[in-house]
Amino acid sequence: MDVFKNTKIFLHLHINFMKFLIYALGGGFGHITRAYKLSQLLNSLYNSANVIIIASYQNVPNFLHQNLQIQWVYPQNIQNLTFTLKSFINSFNPDFWITDVFANGIFYELPFILNDFSFFKVVIARILNYDSCRVFSEVHYDESWQIEWLPEYMNEYINSVASKNLYVKLPVLQNSQWIVKDKKCIIHAGSQEEINNLYSLHSDFEIINPFECYPLPIFEDCELVTAAGCNIFQDLHYIEKKHYIYPFNRKYDDQWIRAKNYTLVKNWFTSL
Repeated sequence: MDVFKNTKIFLHLHINFMKFLIYALGGGFGHITRAYKLSQLLNSLYNSANVIIIASYQNVPNFLHQNLQIQWVYPQNIQNLTFTLKSFINSFNPDFWITDVFANGIFYELPFILNDFSFFKVVIARILNYDSCRVFSEVHYDESWQIEWLPEYMNEYINSVASKNLYVKLPVLQNSQWIVKDKKCIIHAGSQEEINNLYSLHSDFEIINPFECYPLPIFEDCELVTAAGCNIFQDLHYIEKKHYIYPFNRKYDDQWIRAKNYTLVKNWFTSL
C-alpha cells in the first residue's frame, strides 16, 4: 500500500519546493528519534524536502544532532511558547505541519497557533493515554498518519480529529555495520533506575542503551528485554526469538495497552 499516494499528489499539484515542520515538543528520547524517522521518510519521498524539527529535549545523541535540523524552543508559559512558534512559522513559511504530540499540543497551545495558518496539517496517530486521547481537539487536521496499531476507541478519536487517516510505515533504523548474534540484551533508553530494575530481573543480560549507540544494531538469534514504547516495538518487530516486555508507567504514552496487544502491534508493522 502506498500510504502517501494521495498526499504526494496533493503536494505535486500545489507546490514545488516542500517545507515541513515537525512539532516534537516531548520530553523523551522517543520524540526526537521518531521525528528523525519522519525526516528520513520525507527526504526519501521528496528530493526537495526541507525538514525542520521543533523540539525542547536537548539531551540528544551526537548522531541525531549531526543529521537533523532542529529549532530548539524553551517554553516558559503558553504565551511565550505561542509567540515563539508563530514567529518561527512566519519566518520559515512551511507547507506542512506535522504534530507528534497531542492534537492540541502539550500545554493546549496549538489551537492558539495552528488555527491562524492555512498550511497542510498532519497529526501523528499512535497509542496514547486514554484520558488524554478523549480531549476534544480544537485543531482540525487534514490528515492523520497512523504509525502503529490502535485500539478502536483511539481510532474513533483520530477519525474525529482529521479528515483522512493514512497508515504510515516509518523506516526501521539499524546500524548495518553492527550485528549482534546469539546474545541476551537489555535495550532501554529510560532512566538509570529503570535500567537497574530491568537488570535486577535479568542479571545475565548485557545492557545496550540506545541513547549511547543509536541506531541500534541488527539482532540475530538474540533474547531481548525492552520496555513497551512505540519506537522500540517498531524497531524490533522483526525479532523472532524471546522478547521480554516490561511496560513502564508514562504520563502520556500507554505502554500497558501496547504490551497487552503485542501480537496485534507486531502484525500491524509486518503487514504494511
